[in-house]
Amino acid sequence: MNNLRQLTLEAHTRAERKSFAGKLVKGQLDAKNYYEYLLNQLACYRSLESKLNNWLKENNLFKIVRTEKIVEDISWMETEYHFDRNSVRLQKSTRDYVDYVESKPEEDLVPHLYVRHFGDMFGGAMIAKVSPGLCKYYEFENKKELIDQVRALLTDAMADEANVCFDYAIKLFEELDR
Repeated sequence: MNNLRQLTLEAHTRAERKSFAGKLVKGQLDAKNYYEYLLNQLACYRSLESKLNNWLKENNLFKIVRTEKIVEDISWMETEYHFDRNSVRLQKSTRDYVDYVESKPEEDLVPHLYVRHFGDMFGGAMIAKVSPGLCKYYEFENKKELIDQVRALLTDAMADEANVCFDYAIKLFEELDR
């Protein structure tokens, strides 16, 4: 895992430089834009975490799961702003990502957990300060312990698949940036 961060640095940098990512971190999204982002994240995370369910159980990593936290945030926004989930269509990249996850064996998806969940742990603290809603999505119990547990299971051989995950995230940022 020593080089995994380095092996994904270019993709990570491309993701961070997307206009939508900048707006997200700076709190420049209105509630509707953020809500749409959360709905797309929910579809991605629900698929990924469901597919990794056995792996999460075997590695005692259920505290990293975000699906229910994202649902809490979405439900609050629906109550607060009267948003309707049925009025938002998932982006193509989200639908493609869900199909991709469903087509892969569990062991190939561990790097996706690294990309998505570590992003939430590190960037999420900044996003939570400036985003509308509860932002439960970014709250982790025993964050350092979770990071250490996941890092112990990562290898440099996971770089290609981690970069695939970054590519899907980048596509979503591009689609949401209107």
